[in-house]
This record gives sequence, C-alpha cells and structure tokens, in this order.
Amino acid sequence: MILRVSLATVVLMAAALPARAQVLTPDHHTCANGPGNVAPADQEKACDAVIKLGGTRENLAIAYSNRGNSFLRRGENEKAIQDYGQAIRLDPTFADAYRNRGAAWFNLGNYDKAISEYDAVVRLEPGESSGYTDRCSARALLGQAREAKADCDKALALDPMFMEAMAWRALVLLQLGDIDAAEFDIIRVVPDQPKDPSLRYVFGMVLEAKGAEKEAAEQFQVARELDPEEFARLDKLYGRFRRH
Repeated sequence: MILRVSLATVVLMAAALPARAQVLTPDHHTCANGPGNVAPADQEKACDAVIKLGGTRENLAIAYSNRGNSFLRRGENEKAIQDYGQAIRLDPTFADAYRNRGAAWFNLGNYDKAISEYDAVVRLEPGESSGYTDRCSARALLGQAREAKADCDKALALDPMFMEAMAWRALVLLQLGDIDAAEFDIIRVVPDQPKDPSLRYVFGMVLEAKGAEKEAAEQFQVARELDPEEFARLDKLYGRFRRH
C-alpha cells in the first residue's frame, strides 16, 4: 500500500506484482507464481528453466519479469533491475516491468531513476492511476511537492477512492503547508487500514503540524508498536518533513 514501498513496502512497495502470465508448462506456472505462494528459490529455478527453454520474445520477457518479481520481493533490488531490463529489451511496451523496476530503484533510494521508470508507465498506461501514484511517491521524497500533488490529483481523478494516492497526497499537502487538507486525506484512509504503520506515521505528522503533540505522539507510538523496523525506516524517509 502507500508509502510503497506500504505509505506499500518501499514497499515495498512492491505489493502485488502483476505478471502477464501465460501458462504453457509446469515451469511456466511456477515461474508465473499466480497464487503468490511459491517459494522464491523455486520460482527463480522455474524461471531459469523457462528462459533456458526459449520461446517467443513475449514469453521470455514474462519469465525475466517474473524472476525479477521474486528478486524484488526478497530485497535483491539490483538483480531485479537487471531482469526487468531484459524484459523491457524484449518487450519495450511491458508497463509492469517498468513499474516494478521503478519500485526497485525506489527501494534503493534512487528516486530520480524511479521517476523515469514511472514516466514510462504513465506513457504506456495513461488511464491507470497507479503510475501517477508511484511517480507522486518518488517526487514527494525528492521534495518536489507541487509536481507530486499534480500526480496524486491525477490518480484520484482516475480513481477517487484510491487509498494509496490519498495517503501520499496527505504527505505532499503537509509539505505544501496545507495541514487541513492533509488531515482530510489521511483521516479517510487510516480507518480503512488501521494496522498500516506508514499511515499512522503520516497521521502523526499531520497532528504534530497542527500542534496536537499528545495525539501525534500516540500515533507515532502505534506505528512503532505495529512494526518497529518499519517505524525506523519511516522515520528516516519522512522524518525530514516533520515539524518538530
């Protein structure tokens, strides 16, 4: 979910990694990992077999992308980037490969490169809200608040109930000093995902900016208790935007 990288994670971001799965053999099925329950080593082994087998450029692109998804899920971002690059070389219109390569760059903290990947996603899928939201997130972390807000506004114009876009826009609005609007966005998404530490953290930031120190501290404490490691990551990512 949000802060992708989960506010999805960076997250993570990489939440549900879509694949153009076309099942041809058991290895194709395992490589695609449609149900999402295949162990990474097994998925990667199956994708290796599919790549070795060869086939159409599209099927090979799918195999490289699916192997990249497995690498991304377990934090091997550099390997994921290499595989997404192979997928894109084989199929330059593969939006998911650009999107997930953007998530890998995001995880590595290279937001400029992530933006260039999301530019490609927006170009290929102008009617999809996720590309705009992803670009909003990277721009937000570079402090490009106005450009980020425009992206999140576009995402919400396409999908008015896209929770991730609302959450990122709350952070951007906070950067722009529009605390009331930031509060309006964040209080719409927290009830939907009350156990997301990133949302709790941003809610704490909003309350802190309003001068509600006690309530802000409570939200930060909830975020810390939900996931101490994620809290530390969020503190590093968003701490510079806090109004202490």
